[in-house]
Amino acid sequence: MIFYRRVFFVYKRFLIANNLLTVVVVMWTLAFFFSIVFQCPDPRTLWTTFEWTRGKCVDNLKLYYALAISGFLTDLMILASPLPVIRQLQMPMETRIAAACILLLGAV
Repeated sequence: MIFYRRVFFVYKRFLIANNLLTVVVVMWTLAFFFSIVFQCPDPRTLWTTFEWTRGKCVDNLKLYYALAISGFLTDLMILASPLPVIRQLQMPMETRIAAACILLLGAV
């Protein structure tokens, strides 16, 4: 996102969207960091017991599904964020498609 910010700094609307997306990603990171650290009432439980013996902890499978799905959606938003700017560039269509494909290589 910092790279996108550096490349497309001329477009004010993109900078606003990039700032918003940066805030979303930072908040997402903090939320899942604390939800994983404090998934049990006592954080030491994660390191001192086996998974099947934990009684009062959050269901790991649901937590990991939420992490994976929301992470995938934020990745899609990050990958799609420069596409409207590329569409507005005054270049031939083939060049715009090539530029979009290069930026979308992050999906691989």
